[in-house]
Amino acid sequence: MEYMEHSNFYAMCDKIRKMEARELHLALEAHGGEFVWINDENDEEELYDPPIILVNLNDGPMDVVIHKVWLNDGCIELSAFDNEWGNQVDIEPGGYCSWTPCISYRVHAYHRQGKICGNK
Repeated sequence: MEYMEHSNFYAMCDKIRKMEARELHLALEAHGGEFVWINDENDEEELYDPPIILVNLNDGPMDVVIHKVWLNDGCIELSAFDNEWGNQVDIEPGGYCSWTPCISYRVHAYHRQGKICGNK
């Protein structure tokens, strides 16, 4: 008799999410612990085209513009603003969030293009 196999997709996805979070952490470490798309300390100067990501907050889903991502005591922190109104949005990442792959991809893409660490 043949039995149905069970694939634990949750475990597979969890493994991928952890790998993505680790890669983002390593990319940030490699670039001095932070990456800035929009410099809020210099009249919101746009250094790079910022990622816009979907987050699900208490008021529901919204698009936010990421200005900066950095490491704070080993944890990933974000500076994010509502894409529609420009208000600062408080996002508290708990371990892994759905935005990790998007941010990680953007940091790696700039690295591959030679646009990080003073290379223009």
